Amino acid sequence: MKSLLITTATVALLAVSSMSFASGADTSAGARTGDAVAYQIGKRVYATQFSCKSCPLSGKKLTKDSAKAILNGEPKVSLSDSDAQALATFLKRRFKL
Repeated sequence: MKSLLITTATVALLAVSSMSFASGADTSAGARTGDAVAYQIGKRVYATQFSCKSCPLSGKKLTKDSAKAILNGEPKVSLSDSDAQALATFLKRRFKL
């Protein structure tokens, strides 16, 4: 009887502990989608190419209108294709364009 109780308790404990790992969000992974990575790169591109101290939009607030202007090529800033795409992802997602 005593061994049956111990076995039952062990099985129940294993079931409960495995369920706790299976439920809820897994925040330990850190996997990021391509869109999230592009957003972060675009944010960096904006900070280093448009809003730095010597950049064309230095000291100006990024607004929906200025984001539209950037997407339309104003001000003229030379970017690689991948940086331009990441910047577009950042601006479009941030301002829901």
